[in-house]
Amino acid sequence: MKFPSLKQLGYTALAVLKRFPIPILFAVLGTSSLIALTVKDLNNTYNEELVKGAYIGNLGLALTLAFALFAEKRKLKNPIKIGVNIALIAFLLSLSFILNPFEKEAHILMLVILAFAFHLLVSVAAFHKAEENQAFWQLNKSLFLRFLTSALYSAVLFIGISIALLSIEELFKVNWDDKIYLRLWLIIAGVFNTLFFLSGIPKSLETLQEEQSYPKGLKIFTQYVLIPLASIYLVILLAYEGKILLEWHLPNGFVSVLILGYAVFGMLSLLLVHPLRSLEENKWIKLFSKTFYLFLIPLIILLVLAVYTRVSDYGITESRYILIVLTLWLSFITFYFLIKGQEHIRIIPISLCVLALIISFGPWGLQSVSKNSQQKILSTLLATKPNKERDQQIRNIVDYLNDYHGIMALQPFTKASLSDIKTFFKNSHKKDSLSQFQSYQAKENTKDSVLKLLGLNPLYNPTMKGNFYNFANKEKEVLSIEKASILVTIENQSSFRDNLCKEITAFGKAFKICKEKEQELYLVLGKEKLSLQLYKIGKQLLKKSYPITDKNYNTFQVPNKDLTLTQHWKGLNITTRIEEMGIEEEKQETNIIHYKVYLLITPQTL
Repeated sequence: MKFPSLKQLGYTALAVLKRFPIPILFAVLGTSSLIALTVKDLNNTYNEELVKGAYIGNLGLALTLAFALFAEKRKLKNPIKIGVNIALIAFLLSLSFILNPFEKEAHILMLVILAFAFHLLVSVAAFHKAEENQAFWQLNKSLFLRFLTSALYSAVLFIGISIALLSIEELFKVNWDDKIYLRLWLIIAGVFNTLFFLSGIPKSLETLQEEQSYPKGLKIFTQYVLIPLASIYLVILLAYEGKILLEWHLPNGFVSVLILGYAVFGMLSLLLVHPLRSLEENKWIKLFSKTFYLFLIPLIILLVLAVYTRVSDYGITESRYILIVLTLWLSFITFYFLIKGQEHIRIIPISLCVLALIISFGPWGLQSVSKNSQQKILSTLLATKPNKERDQQIRNIVDYLNDYHGIMALQPFTKASLSDIKTFFKNSHKKDSLSQFQSYQAKENTKDSVLKLLGLNPLYNPTMKGNFYNFANKEKEVLSIEKASILVTIENQSSFRDNLCKEITAFGKAFKICKEKEQELYLVLGKEKLSLQLYKIGKQLLKKSYPITDKNYNTFQVPNKDLTLTQHWKGLNITTRIEEMGIEEEKQETNIIHYKVYLLITPQTL
């Protein structure tokens, strides 16, 4: 076996860069943006721009790669290629201004859908004509296998270098930055993986139409992994459908995930074994193909019922809109292949790609339809007589519209200018720059103002199903620090925005305060840690009775002694003083939702 030399690897990298320069530049943009986001002291002002760089890099890689394959197959001249690439770059830059995932969560879904569409475009850009069916399959076979191979190589390379870095750290006492492994993975996944993947794309696209090779491993993988998985889904779904018929009740919404899972595994199996369908020894493929689409018919009916149940009760949201679209697409594909046969497999990625692009924008798109549906339901609810259930539904819809479509989606329901309210809260939180947490607070305060304008009291978390209790220290904001040498303020929502640990230095020792989910805090020194007993204190609070101070927030006033705990550790007095704590109880489970804690550290000698 001959190992490649560094010179050969360099030539390969240069060849890939020469063939796909624009896609690689976008890969570098996305990777460098993500690495920059890991810089600990990075000013929050630039975080949004870096996130934009990351998703534009991902979208640009797929979109310009699709065009590169199209141009290569059609032998387009350089001026045309340069002009189209400039137009694509301009389009991608415009997306960074049109879509704002920091303000509207619906735009996150739109970015995911666009990424999905652009990646599908890669699979059909070079070969989309009916007479190029064989070349289409061969190219996508190469892309699929290269993707798996590059993922394996990247994982092995990451593990190998990580072990080497860990060995240096342990043997030579080198203190690497905690995020060195994350940055290493980003470089390998973003740059090495991209170069390795692109280097495996067939160089002579014209010859693929005559290519007849078929990897035996691919057939084994399909026959013994994918098809059995699809069969398991089918058995579960048919059994559940029988249960519905016997009990005569509407289906569970989760069944839609299983049906789509069966469709994905089944279609992927059929695509991977497509060239073998005509061979005499592979009659099982034709049988599986026919029965697969026949069995889809009752499952599509079940899917329609599941979608109808969700939409009729709660209206259309982005996720339900996507489910409706996938149901219609799956119905089309099923009847298309039952009537036309399996010859034109390109219809699957082409139709999905076109559909994804269509639903991304316009009055028929997922954002407009979902917003209009929820606004209509909100309008109806506001016209009905107030009651607990109705008020809760209004809070849920206001929460949804605020998160997914921005606060201006609620402007039709109040005469007050929400733009002015939004600006007021932004300015009230603003110092030198608006951090991500301050931006979140401004957004939540604006939403609470809308609820009050609609005549409702805001709740801390209106989606909670259990009982919510908020405990506040009776001596809140009055803190004795007479013997304290170190005072640390900890809030679960602001102190741990980027990391699960907060570093402090006390008496020459480097401590960390680490969060475990929302339930517990630990003071960590080296490999030893001390629990600050938040969960224990919370459980004790629920067992006692305290005077209620705010019925809207279910807030109770608690004596300071019940919210303070002092522990002795490492020659220090560690005092945990809780200012406020929100606890949810549901079905014998206790969950800490939010807290604000003061940590006071003094030497035991004081």
